[in-house]
Amino acid sequence: MKAVDEGVLLRGSVANGLRIGAICASMTNVYDWCKENSYFFLGPSWVNRFWATAAATGVGVACSMPFDAVRVRMHTMRPLPNGRLPYNSSWDCFKKMLYFESSSKH
Repeated sequence: MKAVDEGVLLRGSVANGLRIGAICASMTNVYDWCKENSYFFLGPSWVNRFWATAAATGVGVACSMPFDAVRVRMHTMRPLPNGRLPYNSSWDCFKKMLYFESSSKH
């Protein structure tokens, strides 16, 4: 993939923006909730920050992974033998991933 190809630098930009938004929206709430509730039971302790950070990181990773998978596919896609790209947009990539690669039977 060459950087001079048209649109190659903007592929997956919507998915990347949604990934960053999912990380910010999910992690801050979980961190605050865990830290506030553990302070009530444990008092001022380093354990509050440690477990709140661990819980928030787990939730943030789980929320951002679908968007990250779409972003990586959009960035690394190559033209098919007929010259067309496999995905038209981030939404198209997500739909095809869900339809063709989900564990449920069609």
